[in-house]
Amino acid sequence: MLTEIIKKLNEFISPSGNEKSLLEYVKSEVESFADECYFDVMGNLVATVGNGEKVMVAAHADTIGFICHYIDDKGFIRFQDLGWENYRIIAGRHVRFINGVDGIISYEEKTKDKDSLKCDNCFIDIGATSKEEAEKLVPIGTAASIVPDCFVSANKKRLTSAFLDDRIAVAILIRAIKELDKNKLKNKVYFVFTVQEEVGTRGALPAAYEIEPKYALAIDVTDTGDTPECPKLSLALGQGAAVKIMDCGIYCHKQMVDFLIDTAEKNKIKFQPEIITAGATDARAIHTSKNGVYTGAISIPQRYVHSPVETVDLDDCENTLRLLTVSLEQGFNF
Repeated sequence: MLTEIIKKLNEFISPSGNEKSLLEYVKSEVESFADECYFDVMGNLVATVGNGEKVMVAAHADTIGFICHYIDDKGFIRFQDLGWENYRIIAGRHVRFINGVDGIISYEEKTKDKDSLKCDNCFIDIGATSKEEAEKLVPIGTAASIVPDCFVSANKKRLTSAFLDDRIAVAILIRAIKELDKNKLKNKVYFVFTVQEEVGTRGALPAAYEIEPKYALAIDVTDTGDTPECPKLSLALGQGAAVKIMDCGIYCHKQMVDFLIDTAEKNKIKFQPEIITAGATDARAIHTSKNGVYTGAISIPQRYVHSPVETVDLDDCENTLRLLTVSLEQGFNF
């Protein structure tokens, strides 16, 4: 079922700042299961269920992408990043602008080393023959992203797609809202599908400020250390949901980490502890909101982060969903 949700989400182009169409679809999926469902000023989608102390659960709806900022006389488009891109992998890929115009990312012939690729020496070719033609098709300020592929491995264990960061978490939240036993809830849960995470967790910060949660969980992907000659990390596909202890944006509250680990152990949910040395999530913005929020994170281990072939283990995804729903049904009270 998660795979089918991902395939549907992949029909939308939603780079940072351009999440509305995808979130309108998410709203249509969850609003009948929620007590309230609304967009805030920033464009975050918020769905609430239950009553009691407030819990915020965040997953970001935006993806990495590009935005057109210059067009040369021949109609080639120069662009700025929306989030960090791995140009060694995306050069030569099919891209689509939010208005439906297709193109190809390539790079300047003088570029000698693919390791030196960045947005400054790359361009998008939409087939235009002049600046005037290109400007009509792709006005300055139009955003784009890679056109995602999506497939399941031959053994049916792994899912590969662009933008599993963080669409796999969006899919998990959609299922959580639908599958939660509302009668067991002891808290008022705010499911927040945030915007602009990839450009600095900009949606989560005002959402947390407005909601004023006592507790919060960010659901996002995390890197792994299980591919050949990769940096040393204890995380691996197939070893369960990752309970975050620390990343570059947060040292998670010990009470929340202990609660999640205790819940996983009592309910025989496979998990692994997470400490990563690069990257951050919406938890960074939430935990310091106002006078502070008890904040943790449940992560989905993922290979090939920020590439067109991000890969997750489907059992890890199901364990993440289960740890989230069981934790919410058990309730937060510390």
